[in-house]
Amino acid sequence: MNEKIILKVLKSAGKPLKFNEISDRLMLTHKKERTKLKRLLKSLSKNGKIHITKNHTYCLSEEANLVKGKIDFNPHGFAFLIPDDSYKDLPDIFLKPGTLLEALNNDTALVRIDRFRQNGKPEGTVVKILERGLEQVVGVFQKNKDFGFVTPLDKKIIRDFYIPKDKFKKARNNDVVIVKILKYPTKSYNPVGEIIKVLGKENQTKTLLSTVNIKYGIKDKFDKKVTLAAKELLNKKNGISKARKDIRNIKFFTIDGAKARDFDDAVAIVKEGEHFRLYVSIADVEYFVKENSVIDKEAYNRGTSVYYPDKVFPMLPETLSNNLCSLNPFEDKFTFTVEMLIDKSGNIINYSIYKSVMKSFFRATYEEIGKILADNSEDLRKKYEPILPEIFNMLELMEILRKKRFEKGSIDFNLPEVEIEFDENGKVAEIKKVVRNKAHILIEEFMLLANETVANHLASKDIPLLYRVHEPPDMEKLENISNFLAKFGIYSKLNTPKDIQKVLNEVSDKPFEKLVNYLFLRSMKQAVYQPDNIGHYALAKDNYTHFTSPIRRYPDLINHRILRRAINKKITPGYIEKLHKKLPEIGIQCSTKERNAADAEREIVDIFKLQYMENKVGLIFDGTITGVNSFGFFVEIDDILVEGLVPMRNLTDDYYTYVETDYLIRGKRRGNFFRLGDRVKVEVEKVDTLKQHLDFIVIEKLNDNK
Repeated sequence: MNEKIILKVLKSAGKPLKFNEISDRLMLTHKKERTKLKRLLKSLSKNGKIHITKNHTYCLSEEANLVKGKIDFNPHGFAFLIPDDSYKDLPDIFLKPGTLLEALNNDTALVRIDRFRQNGKPEGTVVKILERGLEQVVGVFQKNKDFGFVTPLDKKIIRDFYIPKDKFKKARNNDVVIVKILKYPTKSYNPVGEIIKVLGKENQTKTLLSTVNIKYGIKDKFDKKVTLAAKELLNKKNGISKARKDIRNIKFFTIDGAKARDFDDAVAIVKEGEHFRLYVSIADVEYFVKENSVIDKEAYNRGTSVYYPDKVFPMLPETLSNNLCSLNPFEDKFTFTVEMLIDKSGNIINYSIYKSVMKSFFRATYEEIGKILADNSEDLRKKYEPILPEIFNMLELMEILRKKRFEKGSIDFNLPEVEIEFDENGKVAEIKKVVRNKAHILIEEFMLLANETVANHLASKDIPLLYRVHEPPDMEKLENISNFLAKFGIYSKLNTPKDIQKVLNEVSDKPFEKLVNYLFLRSMKQAVYQPDNIGHYALAKDNYTHFTSPIRRYPDLINHRILRRAINKKITPGYIEKLHKKLPEIGIQCSTKERNAADAEREIVDIFKLQYMENKVGLIFDGTITGVNSFGFFVEIDDILVEGLVPMRNLTDDYYTYVETDYLIRGKRRGNFFRLGDRVKVEVEKVDTLKQHLDFIVIEKLNDNK
């Protein structure tokens, strides 16, 4: 007897069964068997596969119209259930206030679908909390004479936490604290917690950074045993074996940002008639980081390096990331090399992948190459003279590869980013747009090609690996975008990635270019790591993986280990079976950590943007409406890309209503409207860095064509 058999019994019954009925159908006669049945039923109930009704009968959750998933709250009190992976085609389920039981954000729950709304989206009620998603929260402490309470900083946690007097831990009013949850909420009572750490005052930058790190599980330090293990590797003998190809005579160089300290990749090129021989060499991290070592376990737990504007929290200790593994100039380094012979149409004629030892002869930067190309700077041309022919050959190849990629249907979003500069006191001094030049694109194209080549190589040999996959977007979302674009005179059915890229090309340099890019990006599902290859929609690639950044991404390290075995012809049936068992879990871990890191990086940038705006209350800026909702509309300021809300309460010239289908709000009496993509002039009304909130007052609509 096991869980599968019990599920089969419930399925065949076609109705809920009592315990004795299940026992009889299984023909259980011994007490031990019935005890085991109780245990298995409890386990199935806990993981949401079955549901225990009020009449104490057992039924399959799917037969009872119950869906398992994670609860995602909105600060306004409603929530959505995000169905787990077993519900492939089911959209998120809307949960209105009053249907949420005692749920908190990120809880795993069973939800009953009650009805489908006019738009076809399901609406439901929480029937059971299966697993709590929170053990700790970060918030602002306020105390009274006999008790205190903490208001969470995470806007999705909409309940305050009651703190008994003996659980204050010397916290004072307005301290930002970490609370350990002692009791979860009930219908009648708020959750109860105890303060386990005081982070600092709410207006301190270090406090804000700590809250983000805690929220997303970002570790800011390595344990001593990890740093010691890394330092011991300095004594590791790096003898060059016969299995490692010596390519130190080839003119490799790195191209990275001016502030970069860890170099994963180096490139080299040789023009052979009309063909290009491109070399992409990637740091051989797996030579130093052995599977199941203390460093490897730490790297797995971190999953990725995290990059804030003023600091980095690396996946690997600096001994490795900035020293042993980094492809620093004029140092012999162990690498994996992908060598590709490419014709003038961008086709790979042949390739080879091998372990190597190489040396970087030059440290180039995106910024300086960009200046050479834009300004033809004589000083920089002289500095780069040793590699100028190679740079121009690479640019020629980049244009060929890029053209081929877009012809196949790859999508290229043009979304500006910002760079934050600090003064000597660590305060935000300036925010400016980052311009992506041809040097960025060059490296991007070469890394895409190397990643695809490795994926094709392993896939052709039926060797499991961690693919980088990207599902197609929801067609309903694309249809909504298509309807919206029609309002601007752009008509497209958006059935394929090519259709999307065609629209992006059409709106290039138009006033609403950035808005359309955002809309498409928001319609996309997140790319993830998994061994089940479903292709990469946005890149229009059948086989794609991540191989080129093992210093900062754990999936790349995993794929290096697999690739090494493939190169050494040590792929056995037992090893393949091991990969089939391990890779799904590794993929989930890496995808989760990547999302956490991206969310943390975004939130930190938002915090610094708000700090920059703190002394700008009353100032007026031009911007674009980037979002419209029932409570107002969001505006992004030009150039510095700071986003804030114009709340409905600040629209005093009329009574406005939200028209969801038209992406706008409209005045009832005068008919004035504010629509997604409209240009407006706004005044900064209020800035709250701790709560990450910025309010604007709209001054006027603009008719410019920025």
